[in-house]
Amino acid sequence: GDLSKDNLLYGISDGKAGYWWIDWEHAGERVFLYDYFFYILNTAIYFSDKSAINAYLNGECDEHFNELFAQFGLKFEEKCRKEYFLVFVVDFLKERVCNLGSNKALKEYYDFIKEMVLN
Repeated sequence: GDLSKDNLLYGISDGKAGYWWIDWEHAGERVFLYDYFFYILNTAIYFSDKSAINAYLNGECDEHFNELFAQFGLKFEEKCRKEYFLVFVVDFLKERVCNLGSNKALKEYYDFIKEMVLN
């Protein structure tokens, strides 16, 4: 939600010039796939668009995750799809919601997670 020139990097990678959008405000060590899971969670909650989370939970992205995990010498376990997301959720709720002391936000996220993932 803060797309601006302050978050834009320009550089050369592999001999090609390019632009990268970086959100400095939330930079830090995160759980694996944090950015992807943050995107699908907030797109679903704040924009009522559940297509990305449904695609992930229904396995439509598994081929890409198999490739991504392999780059790190890991194996994507399709049967653990929900658990991967829940690891993110626990970390996210602890850091971003509970630390802010927002019970309303915590309940909103919890209700969503219960409906989409814990069924």
